[in-house]
Amino acid sequence: MTAAERKEARKKYRNYVEAGIGADIESPLENVYGGMILGGERFIKETLKRIKEEYLSKGEVSHRRALRTSYDMEDILKCSAGAYKVSTEDILEGRLPEAKKSAIYLIKKHTGVTNQEIGERFGGLSYSAVAKICRRLEPAMEENRGLRKEIERIERTLSNVKG
Repeated sequence: MTAAERKEARKKYRNYVEAGIGADIESPLENVYGGMILGGERFIKETLKRIKEEYLSKGEVSHRRALRTSYDMEDILKCSAGAYKVSTEDILEGRLPEAKKSAIYLIKKHTGVTNQEIGERFGGLSYSAVAKICRRLEPAMEENRGLRKEIERIERTLSNVKG
């Protein structure tokens, strides 16, 4: 870099800094994802793919749940509806209880959404009802091979939704 270019760069930087003095500038840290990733949706998704699961399982890593998240509630509802060949409204309204329980379980497992938020989306279930559904579904999957296979199939479909 020549002396003239350095001088011009300093001038531009000084103007940039002075323009920000006294101005109401939005903090970029307000849009940090998972406590550590700053960028657009595509960049965040690419970064999440590179973070290894063993790193996320360490107790000292904050925001582990958010960092594991790569799906949203609607993605899971659509995949579940497709797998059970029903509408998302059928799942939300509980017309097929197994599909509803599976969707709740998968939302809890693959998103950073709270039990309360899940319950609200499913027509006002309490947060404890959501927890109970998830807690009961795991042993049911151990006993019911068909249920386990269906949930695994939905998870495979999910892996093609984003990424």
